[in-house]
Amino acid sequence: MKHLLLLTLTSFLFSCGSSENKSITNDINIKDVDTALQILEEYIEPKEPIATDPIDNNKVITIKNCCSFTLPDDLEVQSGSWKKFNDYTAKKLGLEYLSDKLWLQQKGLNSNEEGSRDSYIRLSFKYMDLPENTHLNPTENPNLNSQDLADLDQMFDSEIVNYKLTKIQKIEKSIVEKIGNYYAVKKTYTSKMSDSPIKNSERYLIFNNSKGYVIEVEYWLPDYKKYKHSIDQVFKSLELL
Repeated sequence: MKHLLLLTLTSFLFSCGSSENKSITNDINIKDVDTALQILEEYIEPKEPIATDPIDNNKVITIKNCCSFTLPDDLEVQSGSWKKFNDYTAKKLGLEYLSDKLWLQQKGLNSNEEGSRDSYIRLSFKYMDLPENTHLNPTENPNLNSQDLADLDQMFDSEIVNYKLTKIQKIEKSIVEKIGNYYAVKKTYTSKMSDSPIKNSERYLIFNNSKGYVIEVEYWLPDYKKYKHSIDQVFKSLELL
């Protein structure tokens, strides 16, 4: 893998980040706590039902210039007032770029249904145009050598260890793994935030000639069996654009 490509990916991966210490779904960590709680009360616990975007489950979701996939019946696209609240708190944390991703989450969270906070899963999708053609076909094993993976590990690890709002427990080495029809570089780590269960975070980096794709998957470890089928369904139906 060329050094120029790795330098480009550095800024890209850092801008993607992980929602491990940035997700405010279960832990609100902003200076303006009173304002956040006021918005939380208004948006998440209203006297009348929240109106959310009409997205049918088990339908194909398309992200322009990025990818498409089938939405599992136990997941939903983050939308409506819940997304507004997330975008607001992300802005307060200086993480405005989080709002330009499409996020999947456990079904019922948008409307604060009873029990919707008892589990945790997130999937996000992002792409970038690379400055040069990598000549890599995502349906073929890229056969990255040990130095390539070590370079990617250096980028991933330097970001992960700087997370401030969570305790990193274990960081795995990068490997090449096939998801659906595509080969990806997979980076996995576990972390713990406040009183929440241990969280597993997986980042998948896919090269497609002059495009790069990052898919991030997070879930509480006790919820893995519950959502494994849904993660597999997204991967098996994934089509890069």
